[in-house]
Amino acid sequence: MSILDDFHNFVDEFAVSGKTLSQKVTPQSVQNLQIELDMIEKELNAFQTEYAAAQNDFQKNNALNRLSHIRILTQGLYCHLRDGGTPEPNPAYKIHPLYKKVAERFATVNQTLVDLEKTALNCVFGYKQADNSVVNPELKASDQEIAAIQNQSADQTAHCWRLDDPTQHL
Repeated sequence: MSILDDFHNFVDEFAVSGKTLSQKVTPQSVQNLQIELDMIEKELNAFQTEYAAAQNDFQKNNALNRLSHIRILTQGLYCHLRDGGTPEPNPAYKIHPLYKKVAERFATVNQTLVDLEKTALNCVFGYKQADNSVVNPELKASDQEIAAIQNQSADQTAHCWRLDDPTQHL
């Protein structure tokens, strides 16, 4: 089934229900993306507060564990955005105005996380390439581009690679 077919099915749902696209019906799978992003933003804010208030190494380590958890949540959202929603992804949902807003906010949140990982964890997240560069595919990357990045990486898995020793990851 092509994306155009998905779009026609998406529009047909409105015709059957008697609604129009102008009524801004938001599929639950798209609403879930916003819920995930809101949760990640809340966790990022809590991390920043906790890390800034840390008085000793034990407290800092607890905060750093939270940052690793946030990366896991962010990667989950990245996959859901690429799929077009969750739990019932549909590529046609990518044209929905809420999807576009979430995708824009995601880019900002992900950049904040990248900056925090560099400063707090001394690492950069992504796929390590043969030249020791680390590539983190953008949301708009095609499946073929992502596959090429993964295939050219050291172990086809994304990690947070240490900046002070590029042979090590967290």
